[in-house]
Amino acid sequence: MSHTVGFVIVSGEFGGAETVVYNVLDRLSSRRSDLTLFANTVVADEFREIDSLRVVDIGDIPYHSYRSYLGLDQGYAAAQSIIGETCRNEEIDALVYNLPGTLFLRPEHTNLSEIFVMHGAMGFDVDERPESSSLLDRESRSGLRSRLLSAVRRNVNTKEVATVDHVILTCNYFGQLLDRRGVSVERTVIPNGVDPAIVYDRREVVDITEPTVCYIGGARNVKGWDLLVQAIDRLADDRDSLTVYVLRDVPQDHQMRQYLARRGVRDHVEFVGYVDRETYLDYLFSCDVFCLPSYSESIPASALDAVALGKPIVATDVGGTSEVVTHEGNGYLCDPTPSSVAAGIEYFLDDVRRMRRASRASFELVERFCWQTVVDQYERCLRERLTEES
Repeated sequence: MSHTVGFVIVSGEFGGAETVVYNVLDRLSSRRSDLTLFANTVVADEFREIDSLRVVDIGDIPYHSYRSYLGLDQGYAAAQSIIGETCRNEEIDALVYNLPGTLFLRPEHTNLSEIFVMHGAMGFDVDERPESSSLLDRESRSGLRSRLLSAVRRNVNTKEVATVDHVILTCNYFGQLLDRRGVSVERTVIPNGVDPAIVYDRREVVDITEPTVCYIGGARNVKGWDLLVQAIDRLADDRDSLTVYVLRDVPQDHQMRQYLARRGVRDHVEFVGYVDRETYLDYLFSCDVFCLPSYSESIPASALDAVALGKPIVATDVGGTSEVVTHEGNGYLCDPTPSSVAAGIEYFLDDVRRMRRASRASFELVERFCWQTVVDQYERCLRERLTEES
């Protein structure tokens, strides 16, 4: 590629989508030296670790700002100006936007080719999401203010996505969502990737005879913590030694902790909190089952890590999850109910042969999702888009 390309990301933390962007840029920058990343302060330093990648800090702007959806956030306006001026001065030919907030940073009066990477459903699946369990706080499920703001966000997101030049979808399911929203923009499906070498980089872990489950959603409602804790409640009676590792933040006064204490199953859960990637992979490597009880997903980066490590995956059958998890193959696709999640975990814990079959099935998928293959697709997509523009 002879064109200059910029990437844009705005986030509140370094999670799954951010890891995807990091891996794409890390590998693309080894092939070319003219990449620029525009990132908000929260995540900018993480990306500075990539050699030959130029990182432009666009300020301490919030990831989820409803003021930005209404055109009122001055921080976004300043960041938009920085991006536009840099693109003109550096003669950047294309911008690749990652995560919805970046759509409000599109510079004006430029001839840039604009590509948006759809890492999540962006609320477009609201009519298809399963009903959350009664454990979730009523306000978080049905608050009028929340519903109105979410409707505004969906409508604005639809308009913005419809006006970019191209969309990269991380799973086929997102294409169906765009069709239902009446968005006919050109699109390419490029899944998230995984590094097959991570299984060989793991230090030796002491063999654990007690059953262990790993969950990385913290207290995020969309990740189905309510389904998980109720599944633990069902499993605890027959599995005294069961331990569930919960990664990412769960506040001390959160409903999740309160429910576990009230039901007398708190000792079955170890709250790990936020950890670096190496520690996260160690927890994932040492567990027996990886649990992903989400209400909405793409092709989760964490599920791909579990695939590379040969871990059985118990996941709700939502979004693009079935594009990487096959029922009673490398995983167990369950309904978004506590009893179904519990049944999925028991399916593997009851029979070590099923776990071994799941591991073999996952290893067969690794080549399809390895980062080299994924980045090849990114590079081909960018080349084709820029060739068309020129």
